[in-house]
Amino acid sequence: EIYTLSLHDALPICHCREKLMAFSMPDTVLHIGEGAFAGCHWLQTLRISHSLEVIPRDAFTGCEWLSRIFIPASVREIGHEAFAYCGHLSEVTFRGIPESISPLAFFECPYLYYIYIPKGSREQFLRLLPGYDKQLTEK
Repeated sequence: EIYTLSLHDALPICHCREKLMAFSMPDTVLHIGEGAFAGCHWLQTLRISHSLEVIPRDAFTGCEWLSRIFIPASVREIGHEAFAYCGHLSEVTFRGIPESISPLAFFECPYLYYIYIPKGSREQFLRLLPGYDKQLTEK
């Protein structure tokens, strides 16, 4: 089966009595809605579906304790402020090369020091993420 995870689906997860600290998105999830995990402040560990094609606007904005993320090769687009205000985000690993990344996808992520990208993709990522040239490391 193929699933879509929307804001309506995620709200009960993020606003439950116990603090959501980890979430593993099944590979059957192809789409998530805008703001699906916005404000899940305590989320520390996130596994993104290897079938996901778009990380939409505000998808993970305000996930304050998220420290590292792996972007699967299936992701072709990262939307406006998708990971904005993730105050402890220090490491992002791209498994592929998206077609587009919003210039504000990682807005107000002051500790984003490491962005790991596939070998031979530096020039593409310099265009996709202007201003992050010091953080880019081919891996």
